[in-house]
Amino acid sequence: MQSEQFNSRRSSDCWRASGEATAKFLLLESNLRHFAYTEPSMSTATVTIERLPGKSPNVVIFRIVGAITLGGAHIVRNAFRSGELPTHTILDFSAVPYVDSAGMSEIISHEIYCRDHGARLTLAHVNDRVKSMFRITRLDEVLRIVDTVKQAEAA
Repeated sequence: MQSEQFNSRRSSDCWRASGEATAKFLLLESNLRHFAYTEPSMSTATVTIERLPGKSPNVVIFRIVGAITLGGAHIVRNAFRSGELPTHTILDFSAVPYVDSAGMSEIISHEIYCRDHGARLTLAHVNDRVKSMFRITRLDEVLRIVDTVKQAEAA
């Protein structure tokens, strides 16, 4: 009987219901895009890295500016591997708004590289958004994260 009722619906009623559902979906999609964790522009944003000497000998600070994403992962990798590996590398995240999975991969790769060569890696000035990603992935248990570069240098 239900199938008869369904079949007896006028096609205009079905079209109207379909149109309303499509409109609701598009509105939902628009709202989700507004709150999306990754914005489309983030994947193409460039990242710059400045290599600075630390206060102690054999300490290097990498001041990173911009989102660390797939589009800039090679820049991060090249900067990390340029020059001689210091005994302590500090990544200054004060100007890093976002890190995607490719960026996280480069950071973990450098952490492993440092450990394999008897060096330390410390992240400083990590914002709440990036910290939450590290917490979700449990990388906060692997990485040394401090509030400031001064704290990192003292460690």
